[in-house]
Amino acid sequence: MKEKKFVINKFLALNLEKDGSTKIYVNGEEFLLCKAILLNFPKEMINEVRTMDEVFATSTFINKKDELIKYEITPEVKFWVHCSNLQTWAENEYNTDLLEVNLAFPLLRRLAEVGDVMAKKKFKIEIIKRYVHGSYDTKRALEGFLELLSQEEIIIGGLGFKESTLLKDIITSTEKFGIRYEMVNSFDEDHVRRRTHLNDRFFTIYGGHVKSLEFDLFKGTYELFEKFKTLKRLRSLKLLIRNLNGINSYLTNLKIESVKGLDIYNNLTRVTNFRIDIPSKLYDCFPNVEILEIHSKYDISESEIESMCSLKKLEIIAFHNCSFNNEKLAKKIEILKKKGILVEIV
Repeated sequence: MKEKKFVINKFLALNLEKDGSTKIYVNGEEFLLCKAILLNFPKEMINEVRTMDEVFATSTFINKKDELIKYEITPEVKFWVHCSNLQTWAENEYNTDLLEVNLAFPLLRRLAEVGDVMAKKKFKIEIIKRYVHGSYDTKRALEGFLELLSQEEIIIGGLGFKESTLLKDIITSTEKFGIRYEMVNSFDEDHVRRRTHLNDRFFTIYGGHVKSLEFDLFKGTYELFEKFKTLKRLRSLKLLIRNLNGINSYLTNLKIESVKGLDIYNNLTRVTNFRIDIPSKLYDCFPNVEILEIHSKYDISESEIESMCSLKKLEIIAFHNCSFNNEKLAKKIEILKKKGILVEIV
């Protein structure tokens, strides 16, 4: 087979080798053997996808040499398809939405290393963009590249001004209390469930917004909590309550309407013969909660159950290690069940 070369710019080129393979060259050095080619992408899906990762997830693609014959694609046609894809990518200033993530970022990093000015300019920007707006699989694929950025760079680059300002304030303000925040892909990850230190806290970012957050609620953080209405897409919140003295004035006009899943850890310090309940105003802050989990080392009070009853969209409530020590309280729980709420006592 006759060799062919296609030059995209002074740093990037593709070769059709004698054996029929297509290889990418960066600055004259072999970078990667192209193994996959996209096939049969439904036209009706074009307006529904934002990145090539979504395209690959919904399309047929081949990655074995013997499959070329089955689809009647010659090595030369495959070569020109790759050339076209990479040329389009370069013409669009290395927009990584146009390439599959496992190709786009190693290639962009290598171009930046050899002196491509546009690649240097776009590298960190594209990492943040794809991480913040990407799927869970995309986030996993980018984990190695995130090490090249600071957490602050991701927050500033990935969130709007109000959300990034609040999240930075939460991280810096609670640090003096020994609390350490880390961004994660998902709260289901092992190191979240098995945190190394009791004061480790986590958050997730998705679609340009804070999606999940852990937050310690005590007198030193009331003013921060009052600003949570800024977090318009916050879906899951874990509140670790240490102290609630004087909190009611901060809750008067606070509605965090986006939260669907709420975990409350009641770590209030209890004085002998004097119980401290979670005020109803705190529950009122979350009018759209569907799943509520309560973790408490003390008895649950009737007033707390009444506050839960006022949550009109509540579907599931789980009590973890909670005590229910009187008949009136049992009747209140029955009221929850009669309202169609699934009650779990764990």
